[in-house]
Amino acid sequence: MTWQPCPPGAFNPTNGSNSSADCLLCAAGSENPSKGATKAAACGPCRAGTYSDVTGMPGCLDCPPGTFSAPGSTACTPCESGTYAANRGMGECVPCPFPLSSGPGSAGCAVCREGYYHGNTAKAEDILEQPDQYCPRCPLHAACPFNSSLNTLVVPPHFWRDSLITASLHRCNRDSAGASTCLGSNHSAYRADNASRYCFNGHTGPRCEHCTAPHHYFERGTGHCEECPTAWLVVVLLAAILGVVALLALLRRFAVRSKFLRPLTSRLSAAATSISLQAKFKIMVGFYQVR
Repeated sequence: MTWQPCPPGAFNPTNGSNSSADCLLCAAGSENPSKGATKAAACGPCRAGTYSDVTGMPGCLDCPPGTFSAPGSTACTPCESGTYAANRGMGECVPCPFPLSSGPGSAGCAVCREGYYHGNTAKAEDILEQPDQYCPRCPLHAACPFNSSLNTLVVPPHFWRDSLITASLHRCNRDSAGASTCLGSNHSAYRADNASRYCFNGHTGPRCEHCTAPHHYFERGTGHCEECPTAWLVVVLLAAILGVVALLALLRRFAVRSKFLRPLTSRLSAAATSISLQAKFKIMVGFYQVR
């Protein structure tokens, strides 16, 4: 019988055997690239960064990016959070440079650790070269959990910001009693579609100073939405103002002819000035235009 050498990944320890049926396979976690091996020592352990998960392997396989392996491994291990393996065949994972971080099994450091947020898009190599620019410190008063972005940083209660791309937070305005229609949010940043979590009912906008109900306006003095005057009330007030103006004009006309009416006209003019009829007229016109 013709001698048959063992194929790569196997060996034949039996003296005088010339049958490939007597070959034994190398164990998982090892390799043998040579043909015709006769000793178990021919099966060497996989080097770090490689693995073999079955028996009889002629060569070990590289671990994919995001994983690593120790010598003699039968499987690759994912990198822990905060570390990464950018290339294949890594024997260990590399810590992310501060303040960058990563999730489990990452091939790069594209997220920010707690207390920082990522607000810029960049290539992977640029991120590692300038981690401080990619991950700025969390804005004052805000909270930045792990892997926060400018859109998802947490706005705490009683604070607001202009939009999801704004890093500056502002404290909600309060009335004289210390109350505020602006609640802020401990869930997410201000969004138009979740204003009910950000403002009291009936209020919306970044500072909750806009009214959702029709024909209402925000009164800064009370800090609440008030109903606009109705059209008939505006007409009555305008008529009353015009009547007072007409009366004053008439009295002033006759004051020139009568010494008795001059003091009365002076007092009425002073009263009209004190109540600022012109200002009231402008306010009424403004309400009418809003409606």
